[in-house]
Amino acid sequence: MASAFAVTAAAPPPAPQTDDGSTRGDREGSVHRSISIHADGSAHGGRRYFDGQANGQQRQDHLAVWVVEDGSTRSAASQQQQRQQRDGSVKAGGGGGGGGDGGGSGSLAANGSGGHQKGDFGQAEVLIEEADGRELFDWGTYFSSLPKKLKGGLDTRLPIPSWRNIFWSWLGAFLGILAVCVLNQWASPEIDIAFVVGSFGASAVLIFAVLESKMSQPRNFLGGQILSAIVGITVRVIIHQPWIAGPVGMSLALVLMQLTSTTHPPGGATALIAATLTELPKWHGYSFLITVLVGSLTMQVIALVVNNIDPQRRYPTFWY
Repeated sequence: MASAFAVTAAAPPPAPQTDDGSTRGDREGSVHRSISIHADGSAHGGRRYFDGQANGQQRQDHLAVWVVEDGSTRSAASQQQQRQQRDGSVKAGGGGGGGGDGGGSGSLAANGSGGHQKGDFGQAEVLIEEADGRELFDWGTYFSSLPKKLKGGLDTRLPIPSWRNIFWSWLGAFLGILAVCVLNQWASPEIDIAFVVGSFGASAVLIFAVLESKMSQPRNFLGGQILSAIVGITVRVIIHQPWIAGPVGMSLALVLMQLTSTTHPPGGATALIAATLTELPKWHGYSFLITVLVGSLTMQVIALVVNNIDPQRRYPTFWY
């Protein structure tokens, strides 16, 4: 679900002029942007890139917007104040000079109903990062900007979920891993194909505990796992030394997941496991694909059932 916000960002101080009289960065006095921000289920916003319109002109500066929810409890008075400010906009003061390190911050007025819900950023702080205009990397700028980048402050820790959510997360993870372990115990000896992969544990955390994250959706879970398995085992077949096959297979799997919009972090573990196998399973190692496919589909079916029992939980947020 998307929430639309109007953001007005004041420009940083004027950039120095060049010999021909133009200014570096070609910055405007003020910029009005309309941004669509999608809640990712982490309950604290996160970073969102956008290429939108500014002052009626199309901009391609690829800015980054952070939305940080403070997690405070809304009182009746604060809810009334939010309703009065609902038609307002966010004014973020710009900072920083040349080099694109500037940022702004402000309070956000969200369009939506009162009350504390996911995707309701009425108590959020907005930080806007200006695009870095440098075309070439240089060590001086890198080291000078490193302390600012390392101090963090652009996001908050994951909130502790309610006991209700913890219970459903536990139940889903238990049943999902139990199912693949049962397959591995009784079906594996009959067909000589394993059904348990270590990365399934990491997938269970995502699809049962962070079920609204984009990386937990069926496209990413199934696509990321299967594509990574294909890449990992293929690299292992071609490169016979696991110490080099491992990094090659894992990194290539990451690239493929990014190119296909199927990024799923446990997929990297699947590729690494496949690429570093000391002994290839049957079918020149490609029986490993059956392992990942069957196990992933089994866990996916359980996720579709368990994650929708509680009326306050919903999965998936999208299929494709």
